[in-house]
Formats: sequence, structure tokens, C-alpha cells
Amino acid sequence: ENWMFSSESNISCARPQFLLSTVGWFLLASLGALAKIEDTWGLALPNFCFGIGIVFYLMVANAIFNGIHVTPNAKGSPALFLLIAPPAVATVSMDLIINEPGQVNTISELLFGWCLGVLILLIKLGPKISSQPPSLGAYWAYVFPMAALGTAALRIATQQHTKSSETLAVCLVVLACLAILVVFLRMSWHVVLVVTGTAEWGDPLLKFTAATATSSLMLVDNITGNGAVGGVSSNGVNGGLALQHHQQQHQHQHQQPIF
Repeated sequence: ENWMFSSESNISCARPQFLLSTVGWFLLASLGALAKIEDTWGLALPNFCFGIGIVFYLMVANAIFNGIHVTPNAKGSPALFLLIAPPAVATVSMDLIINEPGQVNTISELLFGWCLGVLILLIKLGPKISSQPPSLGAYWAYVFPMAALGTAALRIATQQHTKSSETLAVCLVVLACLAILVVFLRMSWHVVLVVTGTAEWGDPLLKFTAATATSSLMLVDNITGNGAVGGVSSNGVNGGLALQHHQQQHQHQHQQPIF
């Protein structure tokens, strides 16, 4: 909403995370096709939802590719894998809308081919799974797109019943399972490092180091030591304001944009 309707933003502000909002339109199209809502209402609502989703996806995807050159850290980031999710869900959605038993329609095949192309491109860029996660849950962006792609491959395999399509579906499902396992192990290992004090969360909401804890405790001691019983002294108020200012300053220093 901010990048579309704000007077201070434009389409270049779109980020990969915005692609998740387009997935909902394809899910609505799939649900409408399964419920045969067109036969009941006399309106092709699944087609309407699909059209809205595909146009918004193209807008956001175009902005993302145009902005990669100005954000070098974006290459290989988990968020870029979200480019796979909407067209993968759209592959299943369009196949349900057209519903040709025993074969896959051309539009679904085109969308699935685009998913495979983006996957190869992102693998070539090199996923940054070994580096410290930039925020809490950042690496789980690898999981949903791979699961959606595996689901699309299974849909195509069940329609075509060919050896090649079934082999491809098995490979993509195995890859999706590996993505879940690798992300789970990597995040678990990072949690262990955080608990042992050798690492920290990069998320501003979870930024908590030993220095921060020590300085905060010192400020609290000053507040409680100088505060009056049954009331609040000027030193206590000043100490509380100092603590609030210190926390805001610390959060501002460690806040980093996440692509």
C-alpha cells in the first residue's frame, strides 16, 4: 500500500516481501475454481482474481529486478526466493481454472517454466544460508517458495503421467524437503550460538547484547536509588527519560534495512 498510494514513494520501493500479497489472489482463484463458483454465480471470479494477481506480480517482479543493481547485498538473499512462490501457486490455479483432465494447459506450463528459470538463476547467485540471518525467521523465506514449486510439479505430474514429469516432481519435492531441513538446522544452530553468547540476533526487536544489559541495569539502579518512596523525584523522572532515550538510540543504531 505504501509503495502504491504514498505521495513519498514509488514503484521502485517494492521489495520481494511484497510478493506475498499477490499469492492470495491465486489462492482465491484456486478456491473459486474448486468451489465451481462460476457455475453458481454466473461470474468468472476465479479468472478475475487470477488477472489481478498476475498483473501485480509482474509490477513487483519488474521493480525487484530493476533494483538489484543498486542493492548488491540483495543477490542471494532469502527474500529473492519469494519470486518463485506466486507463479508456482498460479501454475496450480490456472490448471484448476481450465481443468483439462489428462493434460496441462499451456499457460500453466509457461508459468512453471518461469519458476524453474528463476530457481536456476537464484541458485547460480548463491543462497546465503551459511551467513548470520539478518532477522528472526529470515531463512524461512527459502521454504514456502520451494514447497509451492514442489506442489506445482506434483500437479503437472499427476496430469501428464509421464516419466519425465514424475522424475522432475520427485526432484523438486526432495529439494523442498531439504530446504526445510537445512533451514531448521541452520536456525537451530544460530539459536545455540545466541544462547551461548557467541552470536546475536540481527533483528532490531531482539537486539540485546551484554553491553546493553549492563548499561540498562546501571540506569535502572540509578532510578531506583534516587527515587522517592511514595512518589517520584526529579532524579527518578530524569533517569526514566534517560533510559527511554538510551533504548531508542540503541535501536536506531542497529536498525538495518532488510531486502
